Amino acid sequence: MRVHTVYDLQNINAKLDGRYILAGDIDATATQDWNSGAGFLPIGEDYSTQFTGRFDGAGHTLRGLYINRPYENTQGLFGYTVGARIENLSLVDGNVEGHDSVGGIVGYAQDTVIRNVSYAGRVNGNQIVGGIVGCAWGGSIQNAWNAGAVSGAGQIAGGVVGYAREAAKIQNVCNTGTITGSKLVGGIVGAIDDSTLQHAWNTGTVTGNQKVGGIVGQALGGSIRHAVWKSGSAGQAVGASSNGTDVTDVKVAPEADMKLAATYTDWKDANGNAVVATEGGKGTPWRIYNGHTMPLLTALMKGTKHLEKVYDGNVFATTDPHITLVHPGKDVGTYDAYSDQFGYDLIGGAVIKSRVLTLSGVAAQSKTYDGTTVADISKFHATLNNIVAGEESLVTATATGAAYNSKDVASANAVKYTGVALTGTGAGNYTLAASTAQGAGSITAKQLNLALTGGARFDKTYDGNANVTQTLTKDRNYTLTNFVNGEGADIALAPVTGTYADKNAGTGKTVNFTGLTLTGTGAGNYSLYDHPHGNGRHRKEDADARRDGGHAVHQDL
Repeated sequence: MRVHTVYDLQNINAKLDGRYILAGDIDATATQDWNSGAGFLPIGEDYSTQFTGRFDGAGHTLRGLYINRPYENTQGLFGYTVGARIENLSLVDGNVEGHDSVGGIVGYAQDTVIRNVSYAGRVNGNQIVGGIVGCAWGGSIQNAWNAGAVSGAGQIAGGVVGYAREAAKIQNVCNTGTITGSKLVGGIVGAIDDSTLQHAWNTGTVTGNQKVGGIVGQALGGSIRHAVWKSGSAGQAVGASSNGTDVTDVKVAPEADMKLAATYTDWKDANGNAVVATEGGKGTPWRIYNGHTMPLLTALMKGTKHLEKVYDGNVFATTDPHITLVHPGKDVGTYDAYSDQFGYDLIGGAVIKSRVLTLSGVAAQSKTYDGTTVADISKFHATLNNIVAGEESLVTATATGAAYNSKDVASANAVKYTGVALTGTGAGNYTLAASTAQGAGSITAKQLNLALTGGARFDKTYDGNANVTQTLTKDRNYTLTNFVNGEGADIALAPVTGTYADKNAGTGKTVNFTGLTLTGTGAGNYSLYDHPHGNGRHRKEDADARRDGGHAVHQDL
C-alpha cells in the first residue's frame, strides 16, 4: 500500500501486518498538535498491537515527526515490532520522547530487520534509549546513522541502539549526535549482551556517570569489532566488559585521522574484501572522501554520480547543497569534490571535459601537375566552430600533412589534411572532432614545349589536293619536352593531317597542322605550348586555335 501523507502513515495502525511504501517525502510537522499535544501515536504502539509488516521508505524523508509521551514505553515512529522489516527511510527534525524503550525509528524491535535508515532531531527517555532503536531483541540493524541528540535520564542510552541483546546483529552504523545518560552510555550502543557490533564509528560526545564508552557503555559477551571513536568524545571505547566479550580493532583517533582511509584498512567483510571505498561506484557499504569526510553509508546516498561538464569558460560550480567543490577552476581537468551523507557516491572528482570543435571553410589550393599527390601544407587554414565566445584568438588549427586525393589532373578535386591539431594558449580546453580535414584542391596541366626538329620538311608532288602526305612523328620531325621526370615516353601528338595554303604546286608554301592534341598514358596531365621552328623558316603559333584548346604547327616551305 502506498503512503502519501502523514495521515496515511498514522492509519497503518489499522492493518499492522501490511506492506507499505512511501510515495514521496512527508511533512509531519502537523503531528505536534495531535492528541492534545501527545503527537503521533507510534505504529504498533505496544506488545499487544505490535507491527509485523513491511515498511519501505523508498529513500524518502519524513520531516518533523512529533511524539511527546514521557510516561509511555515503546515509543518511536514504530513502537513495538516483531518479525518486521523497516528500510530506506530518513527522519529529520524529529522529536521523540517516551519512558522506556525509546528510539527515533523503533522503540522495541524484536527479530526485526532494520536497514538503510537515519535519524536527526532529539530522542529522550528514561532508560533503554537509542537514536535509531531503543531495544533490539535479536534481529539486525544495518546501514544506520544517528545525528540526533539522545538522552536517557536513567540508564542505557546509545547513539544507535540503547540495548542490544539475544544475538542482535549491528553493523555499518555511525553516530554524530550527543549522547547523555546516567550509566551504561555508549556512542553506538548503551549496553550489548551476547550480540555483535562491527564497522562502526562515533564522533558524538558521550557523557554519563558510570560505564561510559565512546563505542559501547557495557558489553556482556558477544563481540565488538572494527570501531573508531573520536578523541575527546569519551574517556574509553568500552565502559565495561565481561563474559568474554571479543573486542578487536577498536580504537580512538583524532577527527582528522577519522577522515583518512588508512584508519579503516582492517574493515573487511566475511570474504576479506574492504568495506570502505575511496572511489565511487564500488558497491561497498561505506564511501570515504579521503581527507574530507568520515566514512559515509552508501545506502543512504542518492546513488552514484559523475560530476562533470563541458568546458564553457566558467569556474566549475554546483547548486547541490550536498556537494562541496575544493578549489575549483575553469580549465579542463579534474578538481577535488566530495559529498555529504545525503549526497552522492561521486565517481571521480569534478571533471571539466574538453569542448569539441569542428572545422569548416577549409581553404582551397591548387598546383601544376608534378606527378605526385603532395600538397602545400602551408596553405592549410580553416574556421573553428563551437569556440567559447571571446576565445577565438586563443585557438588555431594546424596540420602536419597534406595530400591530394589523386595525382592526376582529371580526378584531383580535394586535399586531405592529416595530423590536424590545436595550438594556442587556449588549446588545452578544446579538442577536435577529427584529426583530419578536407578542402577543395585542383591540379592544372603541365605545359609541354613542342618544337619541329631541324631539317623537317613536308614536300610532295602535285596531286590535286592541299593535304600534306607526311605525318607528324615524335622525335623524327618534332619533339616534346618539359615532362615530369620519368614520364612522357608514351605521350605523343594525336594523328592529324596537315594542309598547304592551297592545292597548287609552288614553293614557299605554308604548311598548317591544326587542332593538335596529346595522346597516350598520362596525356591528360599535360597541355601544349608549341614554338617549333626549323630550317630557318618562319613558324608561328595559331592564336585562334590556342583559344579553342587546340594547337597548330606552321611551316613555310
